[in-house]
Amino acid sequence: MLSPRDLIFGVQFIKDYETGVVYCPMYSLDHPQFPEKANPVRASIILAGWLLVPNKDGCSTVYCAEINPNGNIPKSLIKFSADLQGKIVADLKKYMISK
Repeated sequence: MLSPRDLIFGVQFIKDYETGVVYCPMYSLDHPQFPEKANPVRASIILAGWLLVPNKDGCSTVYCAEINPNGNIPKSLIKFSADLQGKIVADLKKYMISK
């Protein structure tokens, strides 16, 4: 049986006004309204964020995420989750083009 997971995180938006580059680091948080419990298992961000770089065609995007799910998870589910993470950038591109 796989235990559910939760993740409490914050995101900063930092813009370099000279270059137009936007940095969006993400990090795990402790929050008094959402104390850690035994169930669900609290995942934690090791390194994650977005880098948005303007270019002549619009914007180049880099997304990285290293998240520790904590606890025991079958490798097949970890791979499935990693594949979904890669889909985030493609979905964002489709959304932005539609706007």
